[in-house]
Amino acid sequence: MASNLVSKLFRPSVFTQLASLRSGVGSWGKAAAGVRHFSSDPPPENISRYPVPYKKELPYDIVELMEEVESKGGFLPNVFKVLSHRPAEFRAFFAYYNELMNKETGRLTKADRELIVVATSIHNKCLYCVVSHSALHRIYSKKPTLSDQVVVNYENAELSPRERAMLDFAMAVCRCDTITEQHFQSLEEVGFDREDAWDIAAITAFFAMSNRLAHLTDMRPNLEFYNMGRLPRDKSKDKGQTEPSKQLSTPLTNREDKVSALSGQPGNYVKSLETASMKLGADIRMVKVQMMEKREKATRHSRSTTAAANFHSLQMASALSWSRNRWAMYDTSSKMRWISGGGMLTPIPGPTPIPRPPTPLPTPPVGSASLLREPWARPPSATPESLEGCYQLWLRVLRE
Repeated sequence: MASNLVSKLFRPSVFTQLASLRSGVGSWGKAAAGVRHFSSDPPPENISRYPVPYKKELPYDIVELMEEVESKGGFLPNVFKVLSHRPAEFRAFFAYYNELMNKETGRLTKADRELIVVATSIHNKCLYCVVSHSALHRIYSKKPTLSDQVVVNYENAELSPRERAMLDFAMAVCRCDTITEQHFQSLEEVGFDREDAWDIAAITAFFAMSNRLAHLTDMRPNLEFYNMGRLPRDKSKDKGQTEPSKQLSTPLTNREDKVSALSGQPGNYVKSLETASMKLGADIRMVKVQMMEKREKATRHSRSTTAAANFHSLQMASALSWSRNRWAMYDTSSKMRWISGGGMLTPIPGPTPIPRPPTPLPTPPVGSASLLREPWARPPSATPESLEGCYQLWLRVLRE
C-alpha cells in the first residue's frame, strides 16, 4: 500500500505540477522582493487611456475653470481632466451639461435629474457616471441610500409614484423603446407635461453619449465621490470653526484628508460645479457674441475701406487721365498751329491744369535742317521742307 502511495505521488504529471509551482513561487518571490503591495494601498491612479494634457498646454479659460472647481470643491473630477484632451469638445460638453442639469425651469428638481442619470447609466454599465451622480443625488435629495437601491434595481427601490413614472419613461428612452402616447399619459398622471418629457429624454440621451465616452476612455471615478453625502453633517462642530468654503480653500496634502473633509462638507463641491458650469456657459456665449461683433465690425470696416479706396483711386485715375488727354490735345493743336504758320491757341479750360513754363521759340534760318531737331520753331512760311517737318512731327507725336 505504501508502494502504491509513493507511485501515485511521484507520477510524471505530479512532478511537473510541483516543478511549475516551485518556479512560480520563486518568480513571485523575486517580484515581491522588488515591489511590495499591501491590500490597504490604493491602486495607482489611471483615469484614462488617452493622454491627459498639462495645464500649460490648455487654453486659459479651461485652466481657469479647473482651478475654480478644484479650489472650491477640494478636488478636480476626472471628467474635466479626461475631456480636456479635446478643448473644443470640452466646452461644448459642459455648456450642454449646464443647460440640462442646472436649468431652473420645468418640474424636474436637481435630485430628479441626478436620479435619471444614475438609473440610465447603470443600464449602460458606466462606472464613472453611476458613482459620481449617485454622490450628487445623495447631496440633493438628502437620502443616502436611495441611489444605491436604484443602482441594484430601480423597480424594487423605495420610489414615489412620481419618481417611478419618471424613471420608467427614462428607461424607455434609454432602451430605445417605441415611445407612444401611453408614455406621455403616464407622465401626465403624476404631474409632468410634454416639456418635462423632453427634459427627461434629453438628459437620458446626453448621458448615453457621456456613458459611451467613459467606456472609450476607460474613465475612472475619483475616490472622493464614494463617501460624498453618505454621512450627515454635524452642525454643532461648525459653530466655533470657520466657514466651510474657507476650510476647503486650504490645501489638503493627504488624499484621505480630502475624502474625509468632503464627506462632511459635500455642498461646496456641488456649488463649485454648478458655478463653474454656469460660468463656462456664460463665457462661451460671451465669447461667441464678441467674436460675431468683431467679425461684423471688421467686415464693415473692410467693405467701407475698400469701397472708399476704390472710389478714390478711380476718381484720381479718371481725373488724371482726363487732364492728360486735354493737355495732350492742347499741346498737339498748338504745335500743329505753330508748324503750319498759325498762332498759339487759347488754353482749353480743365479741372486741374498743369502749369508749364513758357518755352522760347527760336527762329531758325529758312531751309535749314534744324526744323526736325527743333519742331517747336515757327517757320516764316509754308515750304516743302516745313511740310515734311510737319509730317515728321506728327509721326513723332503719335509715337509718344
